[in-house]
Amino acid sequence: MKKGASMKFKYIFYPLLFIVALLVITFCSEQADQNTTLNLLKPEPHGAFTLKNWSHHGSGKFYLNDSSGVLKSHDGMGLLYYSEQKFNDFILELDYKTDHIKANSGVFVRVPELDSTNNYIHKSFEIQIYDAGEGKNTTGAIYDAHAPATTPFKTPGEWNHLKITCIEDSMAVELNNTLVNTWKISTPVGKIKTWQPSGYVGLQNHDEDTHVDFRDIELTMLEREN
Repeated sequence: MKKGASMKFKYIFYPLLFIVALLVITFCSEQADQNTTLNLLKPEPHGAFTLKNWSHHGSGKFYLNDSSGVLKSHDGMGLLYYSEQKFNDFILELDYKTDHIKANSGVFVRVPELDSTNNYIHKSFEIQIYDAGEGKNTTGAIYDAHAPATTPFKTPGEWNHLKITCIEDSMAVELNNTLVNTWKISTPVGKIKTWQPSGYVGLQNHDEDTHVDFRDIELTMLEREN
């Protein structure tokens, strides 16, 4: 390429490249602005973690370390749920660790209004935490509905990262950065008799013999396309 042509190319190409990059950055920023990320378990201004905006249903409880923000399940069976609001489409991310391979818990999504019974388990979805289970009852399963393709959970005592995506009638589960489960919801199936496209999210305390810890619970609300 001749020098004159080369200079002309630079004058045209680099401004265009800058414009394209600016458009991409603007688009990504707009997409980020459309979605809101909530820290569902955060410290108060004085520095201590609290269970503000959370409610517990059923037996047992969760203990909260107000300095570290770690929740520990105790006894059961019960559900600690974020009662401040229901969610439509979202990405829920959290860390958890078990104290035994037979530790049993789960993360509930699409939870309806709760009454004095445990009927919510038939009207919502549980992402299972149970390393000793198999098929639809093991870690990463949509409990009693859809088994995970793989189970890359860590040894008891180590933290795992769980990511759950719910968009309309589809769900995806990632465990330790591996996609383990995708499912297009069909009902009735297994324990699930019906469901709603909006609901609470919650954590299960299952039994008195084992414990599961949770921390860093964040939810990103996704805007539905028109």
